[in-house]
This record gives sequence, structure tokens and C-alpha cells, in this order.
Amino acid sequence: MRLRVAEGNRKRETTWEMIRASLWSTEYVALGMLVIYTTLDLIYIKQVKLGFGILQANILIALAIFAFAMWYDQTGSRIAHIFRSFYILPVGYMMYAQIHNYIPLVNPHNYDVTLAAWDHAIFGVNPTEWIYRFANPYLTEYFQIWYNFFQLMLIVPAVAFYRMNRMKEFRVFCMTLLFGFYVSYLLYFIMPAIGPRFQVHDFYSVDKDLPGVFLTQPFRDFINAGNGITPNMTNPYDVVNRDCMPSGHTMLSVLAILLSWRYRSRWRWFMTVGGLSVMVSTIYLRYHYMVDLMAGVTLAFIVYLLHPWLMRIWNKLGIPV
Repeated sequence: MRLRVAEGNRKRETTWEMIRASLWSTEYVALGMLVIYTTLDLIYIKQVKLGFGILQANILIALAIFAFAMWYDQTGSRIAHIFRSFYILPVGYMMYAQIHNYIPLVNPHNYDVTLAAWDHAIFGVNPTEWIYRFANPYLTEYFQIWYNFFQLMLIVPAVAFYRMNRMKEFRVFCMTLLFGFYVSYLLYFIMPAIGPRFQVHDFYSVDKDLPGVFLTQPFRDFINAGNGITPNMTNPYDVVNRDCMPSGHTMLSVLAILLSWRYRSRWRWFMTVGGLSVMVSTIYLRYHYMVDLMAGVTLAFIVYLLHPWLMRIWNKLGIPV
């Protein structure tokens, strides 16, 4: 409203009109995912652990999105703008953490046997077994670091765009990546899988087969904890997240590389090296099948080709990208 007042366009607005005019595309995308998740939570509320608590959390997140949008719209302060620009990223991670409550309920089948068979049919070997010939502790350390810092890597070009006041590129970069994240989250429902470290290999042999130097073990434990696996757990196969197909790490890495080059980010070579390292790490560290990676690359190009169309849709609706 601050900008609309300055432009002399202020008219009598209802509360909803004020809120709608203040929302950005990233917030609409996040709210759309919240609607989907909340609907699933209501459908399966008796089966989801802490289902009522999740319902309350989703309502609070939605209210917070509206509040942050209005905060900046009403004040226009620098602090509000910085917070508003970046808070949506942890919201995206919260969406990732929540989706695993619903995947086994919507689609209880596990497709690891199928994905492993596709890998073997295409390549004649299991790619995670083939790449093991190159394993050494220093290489393992390198790939584990990139795999763990994948999300922070994606933020680097965004921060650079913001600091250089390249706000158009910043907003397009964030909108496209967030859209890509949410697409991958929804696709997990189609072919739930837990990965070759369980299907092709013995999960309990990974630490012995792929030892690192200093950081590999705590970083690997951190990934396991994020997947619901605790030390000395006897049934990790039952609780681990079913989020292998497609490979989100691959999809978002490729998408970030493409956008970094399209918008001439000063970090484009860093993103290229880092993104390719993340992609290889998904196979080397046994988190993904090669067909997961191939699906991730394909989807990245699809979203990349669609993102100008998405911008036109937002502009047609009068919603800031």
C-alpha cells in the first residue's frame, strides 16, 4: 500500500484487497503448498503423528506470511524488506519436513526395486557400486560437504543479487527455485523410494565403505537425523524419508546453474562446480539412483524453460514476481 499511496492510486480497499496487493509470487506459491498440506493433514489427521499440532502450525505459518507482507507494505523499512525477501527460504524447508508425514499415507508403495532395476537395465551395472572404485576418504569428505551444504550453496547467488540491488534477478531467481522445490516435493508422491544405500547396499556398511576424514561422519549423521534416523536404530528402513525420486539435490543444482548463467551472476562458476559436485555426490554417497538424477536434470530444464511463462502469468494477474 505504501507504493500505491505514493503513486496516488490509493482507493478504499477491503482488508483482503490490501493483503492480496501486498503478496509476492513466492508467498502465493508457499500459501498454495500450505493449502495442499493442510488438506492432507485434515484428511489423515487421525493417522498423522501430531496431526492437530501440524494443523495449528500451518495456520500460524499462513498468518505469519500475511503479517510479514503487510509489515513491509505498510512500513517499507529496510529491515522489513530484508526479512521479507529471505524468510520464505526456511518456510520452504519447513514444507519439506512436513511432506514426509503424508507420502506413506497417500502412496504406501515403495519403488526402490523398480528404480534399481531401471538403473541396471540402462547402465548394465548398479551406478553406486560402479563408482565405488574411485572411493577414498578425501573424495568422500569433499562430496559429503557439498551434499550437506547444498541449500546454502543455492542462497549464494540470491544474496549476491540482493547486495548488488539487482532486485529483478533476485526475485526471479528465488521464485523459480522455490517453485522447483515445491514441484519436487509433490513428485515424491508418485514413486516413493528410500535410495540405494538401503536397496542396493547394506545401510550399516556405509560408514565402513565410505569413511571420510573429519567432517564426513557428523555430516552424515546430520543427514540421517533429518531423515528420521537416530543412532543405533534397528528399523531405519521403516522411518527414513521416501524422497529419492526425483533427486531434489540434482534438480535444484541444475536449475541454479542455469539461472546463474542466464542472469550473469558473478558466482556462476562457483555454482557450476558446486552443482556438478552435488550431482555426483548423490550417486557416490549412495543417496540416489542414477534415474533419480536423470529425472532431476530433466525437471530442472522443464522448470527453467517454463519460468518466463510463469513470470508472464504472475504479471498478468498483477502479482509482483
